[in-house]
Amino acid sequence: MNILYLINHAGSGGSEKYVRVLAESFKSRANIFFMYNESGLLLEEMKELDIPRTWLSMNKPFDIKAAKSLAAFCKGNKIDLVHTQYPRENIIAILSKLLF
Repeated sequence: MNILYLINHAGSGGSEKYVRVLAESFKSRANIFFMYNESGLLLEEMKELDIPRTWLSMNKPFDIKAAKSLAAFCKGNKIDLVHTQYPRENIIAILSKLLF
């Protein structure tokens, strides 16, 4: 299974800690990928876990360019599951699936 964790700001809050724990937990059972827009502590933690990291510009919730890029990434990496935490990422992921 290939799982992508998609988050706008890779900071140090509760959601970011949750994503880190999930990524750590599933790392031995799945291929984990991480995609972010704004760097922060979580990006460094993903680097320490040796999880592939990709930058994706996400300027607004209905960002068609981001949705298209996300779809191409998912197709190229055969992503089975996209995990999101916030409305911006949720909408971009949904648009990615619906439009591309």
